[in-house]
Amino acid sequence: MIKCGDQVEIQDRTGVEEFCIDGEIYQVLAKDDATLTLTLQDIDGFSKFIIPEVQVKLHEKTLSDSDILQIIHRTDKVWFYKHGCTIEEAYDLAREIAVPQFVKKGNAAWFNAENGNISISTFLKEGEDSETT
Repeated sequence: MIKCGDQVEIQDRTGVEEFCIDGEIYQVLAKDDATLTLTLQDIDGFSKFIIPEVQVKLHEKTLSDSDILQIIHRTDKVWFYKHGCTIEEAYDLAREIAVPQFVKKGNAAWFNAENGNISISTFLKEGEDSETT
């Protein structure tokens, strides 16, 4: 469901051809549930127009490095994991966080490392743990 503040992508510009181009991204300023229209503004804030809601789709945001860092700083804990690693790959990746600890339970084996609110678990490929036992 589209709401004020969302970013939308133009899918059909019928009736608003002079204001926008298919595929462009706009900010939703207002939503009129009675007429099923949206008031959109371009990202630069120069043009503003009304378009039927059915002519747009919600724009899926791509996270930047700075977005991810902000999320990490605002959360209590972040856990990264990777499956299907070789021993070297698993150890080296976990080592980027802290000194890894080897764990083996049943048929599963992995390295864990933790540093502040960041944890990582790197799981070994089946059969890769024979060198570590």
